Amino acid sequence: FLNLARSFIRERKFMNVPRLLNGMRRARLYVEYAWTKRYWKRPAPDRPYVYFPLQYSNECTIIIGCPQCYEQGAVLELISRGLPDGVELCFKQHPNNPAEGSSLAMIRRAVRLPNTRLLPVSMNSWDMARRARAVVTIDNTVGFESLLLRRPVVVLGYPAYRGWGVTRDVADLNDLPARLDEALNGGDLPEERLWDFLASFDSEHIKGNWFDPPYDPEDLARSLAEQRDRIQADAAAG
Repeated sequence: FLNLARSFIRERKFMNVPRLLNGMRRARLYVEYAWTKRYWKRPAPDRPYVYFPLQYSNECTIIIGCPQCYEQGAVLELISRGLPDGVELCFKQHPNNPAEGSSLAMIRRAVRLPNTRLLPVSMNSWDMARRARAVVTIDNTVGFESLLLRRPVVVLGYPAYRGWGVTRDVADLNDLPARLDEALNGGDLPEERLWDFLASFDSEHIKGNWFDPPYDPEDLARSLAEQRDRIQADAAAG
C-alpha cells in the first residue's frame, strides 16, 4: 500500500483522474486483502482435506477458457457441499495477486462454510498438494505438480494436462460432485500411468519459454522446427 502511494506522488498520478480512480480502487483492494488475513488458518494436522488453489479471475484461462468458474466463491461452495464428513476444503489466494484475485466478500462467504479453511498465502502449494486427499484446479500449474506427486486431480478448466486420462475432467459443473467422489475413492495415480503420461505429454509439446526472461525466440524457433520434422517423419513412416 505504501509503495502504491509513493508511486502516485512520484509519478504525479493524482493529476490523471482515470489513473487516480484506478489507484483508489486498487488501494481499497489491498486494504480488503489485509483484512482477509484475519481468516487465515493453517491446516489441521489430523484432518484429511481437498486442496483448491484460487486463481486470478481476470486472466484469459478463466474469462475465455472457463467462464463458468469466474465466480470462484460458487465453485468453493459446490466443492464444500460435495465433500464427505470429516474432509475439509483448504483453499488459498493466488500468491502473485492475492489482493485483486479474491474479494473480501467472497472470502467471508467461503469461510462461513462449515468445512472450509483459508490458508495463509505463504503456504507452499507443493506441500499442500502432497498431503491432500485430492486436488481441484481450474487451470494452473498446481494441477500439473499434483500429477507429479501422483495425487488425484479434478480439472474444471482446460489446462494442457487435461484429457490425457490422468485427471478427473469436469465437463459440466453439475458433474463436479461425482468427479470429486471418484478422485477421493479412486486411489493415487499409478506410477506407470504417470510415466506414460509424461512421455506422451513431452513429445506433443514444443519446448520453449515465453513467460520468464530472458526470452529466447531462437530456442522456440528451433523447437518448432524439431516438432515439424517429427510430425513429417511420423507421417512418412505411417
